[in-house]
Amino acid sequence: MPDSSAISKPRVIITRELADSNQNRMCELFDAVPNYSDRPFSREDLIAAMADCDVLVPTVTDQIDAEMIANAPDRLRMIASFGAGSIISTSQRRAREGYSSQIRPASSPKTPRT
Repeated sequence: MPDSSAISKPRVIITRELADSNQNRMCELFDAVPNYSDRPFSREDLIAAMADCDVLVPTVTDQIDAEMIANAPDRLRMIASFGAGSIISTSQRRAREGYSSQIRPASSPKTPRT
């Protein structure tokens, strides 16, 4: 069996402060970077965050457009909008609704949608 301690956790940037239970759980499962100041991200902040994470967790107040997604580095694998319930995969530099089993940790109780 592979050594799970050697597997790095996906880096997740959370753009606004979430409910403690949600934010704490993300910190347990991922290399999460919460926005404890709860200061809204500017366009430049969002672009920088997209370049520094595997998953971006914006809220409905964040303005992310197709140009930002198209120009995001390959490292960004998913945008999971908190509050709206949508997941956007950034695979092949095009936005589409979907699911990425490569991001969900093995300890997660949920199973992928088919």
